[in-house]
Amino acid sequence: MSTAPPSVAGTAAPARSAPPPCTWRCWPLAEPGGRRWSLPAVLVAVATLVGLSTGSLGWAVAAALALIVGSWRYFVPVVYELGTLGVTQQVLSSQRRISWRSIGRYEVRSAGVFLSPYAEAGPLDAFSGLYLPWCDHKNDVLASVEFYLAGTHR
Repeated sequence: MSTAPPSVAGTAAPARSAPPPCTWRCWPLAEPGGRRWSLPAVLVAVATLVGLSTGSLGWAVAAALALIVGSWRYFVPVVYELGTLGVTQQVLSSQRRISWRSIGRYEVRSAGVFLSPYAEAGPLDAFSGLYLPWCDHKNDVLASVEFYLAGTHR
């Protein structure tokens, strides 16, 4: 004899509903506080060090440009959206959408989540994956990622 109430006996657990769409803008250079100037200060210091050690303004400019290209997300606003269709990243007038099915795994990191198209870690992850900084939206980002990518966490 079942001790569960009639409405619960013989029924499966209710399905979880999808979290609401989550949209946020991340632009570290525009964030309040003195920490926002740390990367530009490092950039100037490295370019100055390269210029002084090589004696060439050209190499100093090349070093500065390489650092700017490598850290472009710091200098421009990026809008992220997580919804039923997948992950959308919008930078200036360019938009990139990644469907949830094309993500092989995700890794939770200290300031965001890394999404990779590969099920196993490999040397090309940094070039083909997408890093989602949560910028004060940690709970919303994790809820969406864990819902849509259940079973792909590493």
